[in-house]
Amino acid sequence: MGSGIAEALVMSESRQIINGGLIRLRRAELGLSSRAIAAALGVTGSVVQRLEAGDNHLDVTMGLLVKLAAVLAVDVVDLVSPTPSESSEGTVASDVAAVGALLHAAGVSTPAGALRDSLGWDQARLIAAIEGLDEQLRSVGMRLKKNGVGHVIVRDLATTSPDTLAKLIRAHVTRDGLNRTEAALLYRIHTTGAPRDPSNPEAVALGALVNAQLLVPGVAPTGTAERPLVLADMVCFSLLLDEVD
Repeated sequence: MGSGIAEALVMSESRQIINGGLIRLRRAELGLSSRAIAAALGVTGSVVQRLEAGDNHLDVTMGLLVKLAAVLAVDVVDLVSPTPSESSEGTVASDVAAVGALLHAAGVSTPAGALRDSLGWDQARLIAAIEGLDEQLRSVGMRLKKNGVGHVIVRDLATTSPDTLAKLIRAHVTRDGLNRTEAALLYRIHTTGAPRDPSNPEAVALGALVNAQLLVPGVAPTGTAERPLVLADMVCFSLLLDEVD
């Protein structure tokens, strides 16, 4: 047994630190699935998943690590000690992803203590991840909202103007076209007017058409304050309709 492997064996007996990041990286580079790795090692897929998670395995034998190193074509020493590629920057990025995934899955305001306990982190690590997540969310028009209960991911309404949002919706309608309900509503509004008691699908379609500025409020009938929805000028023009019947 070489001196490097012998040193790794001594270190593994005292600390047993598995470099999960290196395992994941090499498996991806080689195009191998976790099932393929497990088959080559003669273990179950859950064992490979635990290895990639970087757990401290007191029950992992040196023989298994030697076989894993051979499968991944790496030095066994690198499998039982963090390498320079396992930087703090990469750790923070994975922590941010973990907190973001939890908050997204929860969908409700979640206490910091619950996040900390479920992840098994200390307070400093959780705060760093939350701050990093908030920074990333703000770059895509979202943010972390903190209230009396905890943290929740919300959309930042101040990131875009209503005009820009309307242009986006119009571009989407232009690209993908109208669905059957929306098209039927445009025809119905042109012929008999907007439905007074729309069904749920019709209400959703009306909202989409108004947001896309394909429907606009018309002139309120005499003696009423309600302005009925009518076709926008650009819709009348595209359908070769007279602006005034």
